[in-house]
Amino acid sequence: MVQPLDLSRTGDIPFKVRLMRGEVEVARSLVSLRVVRHRQMLVAARILRRGQQMSAGDFRSERVAVNRAGTASLSANEIIGHEARMDLAEGTPLTAAVMVLPPNVRSGQGIALLVNTERFQLTAKGEALNDGHIGEIISVRRETDGRTVRGKIIADGQVLLDH
Repeated sequence: MVQPLDLSRTGDIPFKVRLMRGEVEVARSLVSLRVVRHRQMLVAARILRRGQQMSAGDFRSERVAVNRAGTASLSANEIIGHEARMDLAEGTPLTAAVMVLPPNVRSGQGIALLVNTERFQLTAKGEALNDGHIGEIISVRRETDGRTVRGKIIADGQVLLDH
């Protein structure tokens, strides 16, 4: 008869082991077993630098020991086009914790500033002062006068200004 003394699913888990002959216990022992869970995951195929955009040659499938049952692996479609959030060593599992969707606008990037009213639409050039994704508000510098204004990212390289 074997009974775990810890409800953990991985790591060193103690078990109480009883050897029974019929209804009589003939031996008893405490045993510790190391339980390691493995999962097929996509990992870095080589050293990847922070901000590097992923392509198909940057990862491979590998059997990886995971320390938590909830370690979510990403699919190839979820990885391609994303960027490394930090420098990654070869063999690092590619999870949401180490991957990030690249911004639609990058700091220092030339952008189109848009002003929409009921009567007209105005377009001007500017420079993004922050990284950002569609729907986020960022600071931008207008090219014409150098003034800093804030606007919402509406597409790659496009910011809508409040008027």
